[in-house]
Amino acid sequence: MNPRKRMTSAEFQATEVPEHAQSTAGRRWSAAKATTCAAGHRHPSKMESRVCARLTAECAREGTTLYQQARIPLWTLAPGKRGRPLVLSVDFAIVRAGQLVRLVDAKAKGRISRDWRRGAAAAEAATGIPIEEVDR
Repeated sequence: MNPRKRMTSAEFQATEVPEHAQSTAGRRWSAAKATTCAAGHRHPSKMESRVCARLTAECAREGTTLYQQARIPLWTLAPGKRGRPLVLSVDFAIVRAGQLVRLVDAKAKGRISRDWRRGAAAAEAATGIPIEEVDR
């Protein structure tokens, strides 16, 4: 039976990272490129920028107000450890005369997690408004 060789912290710090691991180090989880839409808003992805441009034009025509990164409290879920409500951030919320009328989130196909589904269902239960998932 071979005893395990123990490595000191100095030896560990002196080791080199393999080349295949270096290429992924520091890479974001998403390949999305941050960009600015025609209205001058900064967005984390080109898709969200396209959706913003379309919704900004719609809101101008309809006389509604467009909010970005709206945080919806999830009253139907138990509060967090400190008693604060859990929240879901939705890319866009559209309000008419002080009333929430639409929730829109820019989502790519295949990038929808189980946690997102749970939060979206809880937000719909809390607001009565389904979240539209769009990619254009």
